[in-house]
Amino acid sequence: TELTAAADQDFHTYTVDWYPDRIIWYVDGSAFNVYRKADHESDWVFDNEQYLILNLAMGGTFGRAVSADLQQAQLTVDWIRVYQVNDVGQVVVHN
Repeated sequence: TELTAAADQDFHTYTVDWYPDRIIWYVDGSAFNVYRKADHESDWVFDNEQYLILNLAMGGTFGRAVSADLQQAQLTVDWIRVYQVNDVGQVVVHN
């Protein structure tokens, strides 16, 4: 799926649905990518505790090309919510 909205033009909703057999990423309610355990048995690490990391990584295939003359950038996060669905998974908070 192609990202249709420029990630740097406005706030967007990024969603991750993490199931025992697949992970689905959404941007503004539209599925962007699916990662299936059946396709990645040898490197599936998502049965273990994971950490949520937010960063301002640039480049790659998400969004558009980064200008060579970019001097500064800012990541603004309005809020983060984490839910359990049907008692699947566990949210662990480390202090």
